[in-house]
Amino acid sequence: MKQTTRNGKTNGSAALIVLLALVLVLPAPGLAEEGKPRVAFKAGAGAAFHTGQSFDPGFVYSAGLFADVSSRLGLEFLVRGDRVGMDEPPAGLGEGQMATTQFLVSGHYRLLKGKRVTPYGIFGVEFDFLHFWPAEGAEEASHDFVNRFAPHFGAGLDWSISRWLALNADLRYSVVTTWVEELPREGPIGEVNPEEVDLISLDALTVTVGLKFYF
Repeated sequence: MKQTTRNGKTNGSAALIVLLALVLVLPAPGLAEEGKPRVAFKAGAGAAFHTGQSFDPGFVYSAGLFADVSSRLGLEFLVRGDRVGMDEPPAGLGEGQMATTQFLVSGHYRLLKGKRVTPYGIFGVEFDFLHFWPAEGAEEASHDFVNRFAPHFGAGLDWSISRWLALNADLRYSVVTTWVEELPREGPIGEVNPEEVDLISLDALTVTVGLKFYF
């Protein structure tokens, strides 16, 4: 069962990567034909809710670049981070916090193109750097989370204030499956047999609000 779950998530991530690659190489009718694709710096903050475990909600921040690919499609490169307390730490970990730094590549598909308000769907992949921080005064950690690739999906909304500025709200759900390993790692992570580890879910719902600065 664990092997099937892991392979299914890997295949899903590979399919999303191929889809994003097609977005990059396909001809862009709308904005690209006009010769004026728009690029924006994007920054936001909000809350992260790790639904797969009994973790506290955490503050999340993000920043990155967004580019129009066509009148309907956009591509986003984002760095996001959060740190949450763990009410019930996974086996091998003591009292402390989980810190996450994520690198996301997302496609945005505009559902409607309004003059002021533009809703869109989100699909993409991310690489999650996961780290356990022991509580103050605790012994040095002997175990830690394993970093993972993961797919995500969601929806967002842009509200244009001017040609150069927009308010932005995003809701994303990341499907993250990993495990806790003993430190130091003895061999390549790719040699780990999924049947020999206890997979845990670190699925997360994030809600962020921020700004897009076009240039």
